[in-house]
Amino acid sequence: MKKLKVIARFLMAFILTISIVGFVLTYTLSNTILSEKYILSSLKKADYYNKIYESVETNFEKYIQQSGVDEEVIKNIVTKEQVEQDTKRIVVSIFDGLHEEISTKEIEQNLKNNIAKYVNIDSLGEEEKKAIDDFTAQICKEYKETIANSDYEVQINSGYKKVMNLANKFKKLVSITIGICTIILCLLSLKRPYKIITNIAISFIASGLILTIINIYINTKVKVQYIAVLNDVISAVVSNIATDILANILKYGILLFVVGLILSIIANFVHNTTKYKSLFYDDESKEK
Repeated sequence: MKKLKVIARFLMAFILTISIVGFVLTYTLSNTILSEKYILSSLKKADYYNKIYESVETNFEKYIQQSGVDEEVIKNIVTKEQVEQDTKRIVVSIFDGLHEEISTKEIEQNLKNNIAKYVNIDSLGEEEKKAIDDFTAQICKEYKETIANSDYEVQINSGYKKVMNLANKFKKLVSITIGICTIILCLLSLKRPYKIITNIAISFIASGLILTIINIYINTKVKVQYIAVLNDVISAVVSNIATDILANILKYGILLFVVGLILSIIANFVHNTTKYKSLFYDDESKEK
């Protein structure tokens, strides 16, 4: 019977450890890469909007050099505020699943107004007007591509919803498992409370070590600071997000390990105190 209890306690402690690790990982992902609020915060933290604005300006200048048009025509056709608003609109549409086309009417109008300062458009022929329209369309297209506007927001949202749904179900599952394992561990050691604390402490320490090892392994195998996605600006944001996720995993790992050690010390204290009282009362009864 004692051996069965030992095996049962070991099994429950093992399942509890795996469940805690699973919960921490899912919780971390849900509150970082799967969170709209976190993504928008990360973009702001990484100065993403200003960097994208600079990229827009640079790409416009490159296109101007290729076309041979005066550089002044692209001055002030886009503002930083517009870049920020459009970028936020793209992020929100991805999480909401609504494809919202980015309007470039203001850019188009500003560009035509600038061109009109150097060229009398009314005096131009049909081919020249068409060339200006093509140039304007290309600049607008360049803007959309630079801020990563695409037609895949709905598809990305579909994948996001599936992952989020699985994450929520998994969190509920491991939460229930953690509760059941804790209750069973308590029932298996009702007469010895210190063993309950000890088993929970062991699970905390083990899960803390596993999370720390996961952090070290990923940092060793993947150089998150060199992640390359689409362009340098987006790569920097993705790198920062990956760094945050790993930092959170390490933080929770250390926290669980420390709490586990404290619980272990408490369990040892409870055990020694109980043992000392038992010996004291035995000696007192013998004297009587």
